[in-house]
Amino acid sequence: MDEIVERFVDVTAYLRSPVGLHRYNDHIFIPSPANIRKLFRDFRLIEASLDGLREEELSWYDKLKVDEMRRMIRSTRTEVEWETVDPIYPIQTLAGGVQDILDYPFMQDPEKVRFLTAKLQHSDALIKACLMHKQRLSKLHIRLALEQGKAVVDFIKGVPSEFRAVAGKEEFARASKEAAKDLVEYLKYLESKVESAPDQIVPQRHQYERMLQELWALDVSVEDLKRVGEEQLEMWSKRMLEYAKQIDPAANDWKPAWQKIKTYNPTTEEQIVDNHRNLLEDVRQALKAIDVVDLPAGESVTTSATPQWRRTFATGASCSSDDMYGGRVTSRLRVTPRTSGQTGPIAPPSRVLLAHECYAGHHVHAINIGQYAPMPFKIRTEIRVPVSEGWAMLAEEFLKDRFTPVENMQLCMSVIARAVRIIADVGLNTGEMTYNQAVDFYEKIMGVRATNEVNGTLQLPGYKSTYLFGKVSLENLRDEMRVQLGHRFETKWFNNLIVRAGTMSLSGIRTYVRKRAELRKNLA
Repeated sequence: MDEIVERFVDVTAYLRSPVGLHRYNDHIFIPSPANIRKLFRDFRLIEASLDGLREEELSWYDKLKVDEMRRMIRSTRTEVEWETVDPIYPIQTLAGGVQDILDYPFMQDPEKVRFLTAKLQHSDALIKACLMHKQRLSKLHIRLALEQGKAVVDFIKGVPSEFRAVAGKEEFARASKEAAKDLVEYLKYLESKVESAPDQIVPQRHQYERMLQELWALDVSVEDLKRVGEEQLEMWSKRMLEYAKQIDPAANDWKPAWQKIKTYNPTTEEQIVDNHRNLLEDVRQALKAIDVVDLPAGESVTTSATPQWRRTFATGASCSSDDMYGGRVTSRLRVTPRTSGQTGPIAPPSRVLLAHECYAGHHVHAINIGQYAPMPFKIRTEIRVPVSEGWAMLAEEFLKDRFTPVENMQLCMSVIARAVRIIADVGLNTGEMTYNQAVDFYEKIMGVRATNEVNGTLQLPGYKSTYLFGKVSLENLRDEMRVQLGHRFETKWFNNLIVRAGTMSLSGIRTYVRKRAELRKNLA
C-alpha cells in the first residue's frame, strides 16, 4: 500500500507541481497529447496496482485510501480533459506557478529566482500544447481570457523588479520578457477568433452531470442540487428578514435594511487590508475562547491584497496554506479590495468572511491536515472541495452567538449568496440561463452585478455549487453523529475529525467519521 500511495503522490505532484513537494518546483505540466497519454497511463498502472490488493488483508482505513485514490484519479482525469481546452488555462497556469513561488515564505531569493526562471521558460511550450487541443472558444470565454491575460502580462513583466542583486537576475528578466511576449502573441491569437466564435458555449447536460459526479464527487442529481439551492435560499431569506427587523422594525423586505448597513467606504486598498488584518485577530481570539476546534501551536496568518491579475475571478477573500505538505502552520489571506462593479459604501468588514477563510475555516483546516493527515490525504484534488468549502461555511456559524444584527445579516447573506451560486451554476451549465440572465439573477437577489461570481461559474461547472452542498452534507453528518452517539457526542470531537481527516470526498469523510464514531461508541 505504501508504495502505491508514494507512486500516486509522485504522479499527482508531477501534474500540479505544488510548492512544498520540492521535486517539481521548477516544473509546469505541459498538456501535450503525449504528456496527457503518459499521465493517464500512469494512473491506469496505479489503478491496476489497487486492483491487485487483497481486500481481506486491508484495514478499514487502507480500504478508504484505496477508494479515495480511485476518486482522485477519476477527478483528475476529468479536470485535465476540461481545463486544457479552456482558453484561460495557460494564462492561469503560468501566473499561478509564478505566484506560488513568490508567496512561498521559506524559500530564499536566489532559489526563488532560479525556480521562477525555469517556470517562465515553460510559457511557449505550455501555450503551444494547449493549442494542440480543440479549445472551447466563445466570445464570452475569449473576453474573460483577454481580461485576465492582459493583467497577467503586466504581472509577469513586473516580477523581476521584486528582486535586488540576486545571482541569475538577468536571465530571470529575459525569461520574464519572453513569457510576456508569448502571452501577448497568444492573446492576439484569441482576438483573431472572436468574429467566428459563438456568443456562449453551454455544456450538454451529460457533461455537467459528469462534472458534478466525477470532478467534484457530488452524489446528487442536477434536479436535487437545484432543489438544495432553492430551499436554502428560501430558508435563509426568512432568517435575513428576521435580522433586518432588528435593524428596522418596520421592514417587510430585508433588501432595504441590507442597503442601510452599507456604511463602509474606505479610500485605499491599504485601509481595506489593514481593517481586515485587525478584525482577523479578533476572530482568532474569539474562536480560541469558545474552544470548538484545535489550533496547532505557532499558527499564524499574514494578510495582503489579492494580486491584480487574479481579480477577474476573485471575490471577497481567499486563504491558502504556505506549506500543507511540510506540516507548517502558517497561511496567507488575500483580500480582494472590491468586487467588480462596486462603487460607494459597502458592507463593513465581516467576521463571517474571516471565519470562513481563516478561523476556523480554511486556515485551521489546512494546517490541521498538514499536522495530522497522512498521504494521500494531503494531496489537493478537486474531490476535496465540497468538504473544504462545506467546513468553511460551517465555521462561519461558530461565533454566531456573539454576532450583532448586522453580522447576523452578513452570515445570512453568505448562505444566500451560495444558494444563488447553485441556482446560477445549474442554470448556466444546463442552458436554462444565459450569462446576462445569471448576472441579472445575482443583482435581483443580492443587489450586486457580481460578474466575478458568474465568471467562475462559467469557467468550471459545479465549483460554485460545492460550497453550500458541502455545508448541508456536513450538517446532516453532524446530526447523524448526535443521534448515533447521544451523550457521547461532542462538537469539538466532530470538528477535529473533519479538519484532521485530510483531503477526502464527501463520501470518504462520511465513511471516516462513521467508522471513528463506531470506535468511540465501542470504547465508551
